[in-house]
Amino acid sequence: MNRLKTNKYIGGVVIALAILNVVLLSFLWVGHQEIQKTRPENGLKVLEERLNLTDEQKEQVKSLRDVHFEEIQKFRRASQEARQELHNLWGSDHSQDKVDVLTKRLGELQVSQEKATYDHFAQIRALCSPEQQATFDKLIKDVLRQGSQGGPRNGQRPFPNDRGRGGPPPPRDGR
Repeated sequence: MNRLKTNKYIGGVVIALAILNVVLLSFLWVGHQEIQKTRPENGLKVLEERLNLTDEQKEQVKSLRDVHFEEIQKFRRASQEARQELHNLWGSDHSQDKVDVLTKRLGELQVSQEKATYDHFAQIRALCSPEQQATFDKLIKDVLRQGSQGGPRNGQRPFPNDRGRGGPPPPRDGR
């Protein structure tokens, strides 16, 4: 009889854990859907909706966007190559001049990428009517303001050891 009670108890625990897994997976799936809504490819849809772009404007913006992303990818690849070359210098005898050249190159690539992004948005703005431009300006200001309020590490997830304000953790139970 005791064995029967134990089996019922284990069976109940297994069923409860299965239900808990289903609930947890549902929350994760819904959270994943929310993350998908904020991906860059959805930025084009937001832009189209908020600015109420015409079909012709949508095509022009898509074309500009495709060219822009190709250009940005080139900058990112070049930056990654320069960064890799810089980090490879750790294990060898190197001159400070080589480090200076590579870090300067990384800075130039970052400047070029920022300029390309500015030019890209200026081109999109130029496609807009005056009413759309006013909405575009407000939208860009909102995006920039949200980016500056991103919290630790500019809105990215904190490192596991980040304590928020940099201090030690609070004492536990008077210890």
